[in-house]
Amino acid sequence: MRRCLPARPRTETRPRHGVAEAAVPDDGSSPAWPVDRSRLRCAVVPRHRPLLCFLAALTVSAACSAGQPPPADGARGGSAAPRDATASTRPRPVVTARRAETGGGPVASESPSNPGAAPAADARPSLSATFGPAEPRPLGATDPGPDGASDDRMRWPQPARLVAIGDLHGDARVTRQVLRLAGAIDDRDEWVGGQLVVVQTGDQIDRGDDDRLVLDRLARLESQARQAGGRMIVLNGNHEFLNALGDLRYVTPAAMRSFADVEIPAKLSAALAEIPEPARTRLAAFLPGGVYARRLATRNLAVVVGDTVFAHGGVLPRYAGQLEALNRAAREWLSGERTDLHPAIMAEDGPLWSRHYSRSSGPKVCKPLAETLVRIGAKRMVVGHTPQLSGITSACDQRVWRIDVGMAAHYGGPTQALEITSAGVRILGGESRPGQRDGNGRGGPRSAATPG
Repeated sequence: MRRCLPARPRTETRPRHGVAEAAVPDDGSSPAWPVDRSRLRCAVVPRHRPLLCFLAALTVSAACSAGQPPPADGARGGSAAPRDATASTRPRPVVTARRAETGGGPVASESPSNPGAAPAADARPSLSATFGPAEPRPLGATDPGPDGASDDRMRWPQPARLVAIGDLHGDARVTRQVLRLAGAIDDRDEWVGGQLVVVQTGDQIDRGDDDRLVLDRLARLESQARQAGGRMIVLNGNHEFLNALGDLRYVTPAAMRSFADVEIPAKLSAALAEIPEPARTRLAAFLPGGVYARRLATRNLAVVVGDTVFAHGGVLPRYAGQLEALNRAAREWLSGERTDLHPAIMAEDGPLWSRHYSRSSGPKVCKPLAETLVRIGAKRMVVGHTPQLSGITSACDQRVWRIDVGMAAHYGGPTQALEITSAGVRILGGESRPGQRDGNGRGGPRSAATPG
């Protein structure tokens, strides 16, 4: 049956049944972007047929607003996931009392009461299944960026100098700062790193206003680094896939508008016809086969550089032998080659969403880490995804490094990066900025960078 959209808890979650609701405030105020409310109607959220996140939000009718019962039409409704609203009401993770092995700072995490559990694999059809497959194309034909080159290999040789940077979340200023800190770019934002290899561990977008600028800047640097003999290796995080699934809960109004000039593919024009701007062009950019989705399709979920494995959330033993296949499946889905999204990609314990290595230490963390590293043939793992708001931390005798420090303005954490050379591993960067928030948006503690 049809139903009105319910109140939603304010925590970051994976979308249930492949759908989620966009930023329609719970207090009845206007959404974060212009919506013609005369075109809204009650939500139809089928359990086994994926819908656009924003479309689900737009289907709140005047009857729902007035508290009238929506008409029944025999369609079965499904649960909708929580969403992130405007910048002033955006949910922030709860800071737990745990202490990291190095740095001793609070670790940002989702509330234990978060109801966003992973649905069964068969309840996660891809959005592309709704609109039909894109024209088949080889992986080499995906949109790689400015220079037309693409390199989707998972394993890379050990460089003389390797720098890893964590979540950027639509913050162009912080992106510039951390790349300069790494020695990758000059004051004109041009690559000067030579043979330096930089790995960015995903979540370039959402929560900040500069999504498009960050994506375009990284794409340009991928090309420049390659031409200079270095590499800018950019991974996909959970937020890249949320956007490809049509989940716009964490998109700010400014970031939504920045995609206004994106051309809508013919195959999506009918499906997006009733979606108001600027959400329509944002969806056109990121749905599988869209211009930015094709760019994301040139990137992996996990890579191994020398003796270090990188992933956004972390790799558990069960996935250690599947990374090549998962990388390939993700690229093919984003490019529009395949309509089924591999269930591991949105699984709670998958490489994009796992927080297993980021919240604590001890045998329950270190034993599976050791098993994973043996299977992959690596000495250490570097992960993002879970903010360490007092700075980069490590666990398990420095065999896992947690580099999401919440450096974007949304969190206000320190600007830091991780350097790996033959001399060892060290942290680049300094203290948290004044006004740093903890996971609830309040002023948090400041602490010095963890010694390298």
